[in-house]
Amino acid sequence: MSEKYIVFGATGSIGSSLAEQLVSSGNNIHLVARNEAGLKNISDKLGCTSTVANVLEEGFIDKVKNDIAETKGIAYCVGSIDLKPLRMVTDKEELCVQGIPISDLVHKHGTPLFIYDSTLMEERYNAFLETVSIVKGNIHYAVKANDALAIISYFSKLGSGADIVSIGEFQKCVAAGMSPQKIIFSGVGKENSEIEIALKNNILQFNIESEEELDDIFNVASKLKLNANICLRVNPNIAPNTHKKISTGDKETKFGIDFKSVNSIYKKLHELNYITPVGLAVHIGSQIFDFNF
Repeated sequence: MSEKYIVFGATGSIGSSLAEQLVSSGNNIHLVARNEAGLKNISDKLGCTSTVANVLEEGFIDKVKNDIAETKGIAYCVGSIDLKPLRMVTDKEELCVQGIPISDLVHKHGTPLFIYDSTLMEERYNAFLETVSIVKGNIHYAVKANDALAIISYFSKLGSGADIVSIGEFQKCVAAGMSPQKIIFSGVGKENSEIEIALKNNILQFNIESEEELDDIFNVASKLKLNANICLRVNPNIAPNTHKKISTGDKETKFGIDFKSVNSIYKKLHELNYITPVGLAVHIGSQIFDFNF
């Protein structure tokens, strides 16, 4: 018997695949996604209706409630949204991730269980990539956020590089299949042994925090006769509205090089053998809620 389903995140790799499976099984589907061009392509391909909407935007439920009214349920859902107004793919109102009831995952894998929505990750990644592409930017996933191999591997397959703060994180990236040439080594307190491993594996660059760190990298690079790409992290003396323990742009913190020293150290970069300056870096902290500072 043919049923009607609504598929959210229909332009993502998993959502589009699920939509095709539902249509091939004889079901009637309605697609929802924020990517208008991608949504038109897949809706034309499958011969189904669609609505352009972002599940993360306020008022999303009202925009698609008429589409939902006659459906069997939601086949696929992404985003941090209130699920109560929506009927899920199961007969019981049950929390699902990517259309899969969490109770089924718990039954299969046991507890405690960490569940990650890969399509939400892909959606956020692509949104950010679209933004930075204007300046020909690249994305380097901060491994300290979550160093699970599956997470690193997933972002790597999307095209992301990595930003690491230890050689242990470097080894995890390599184990997850990421090329060392896409890895940036950031953070304070790099050991000479870590610098040596990074240089021997030809990482993309080092983001340095001090002139002393530059001297360490130069000494190791000279010994190995290997080039090191160096990016100078600048402390802009900005105190954003975030927790004091994760605010890193204020001059009172240990992070970055003071503005007064930037010119002299950058000049030094140009004078040293085995050292190639590649730019400047700034990181003012995490969880920035207020941009008016």
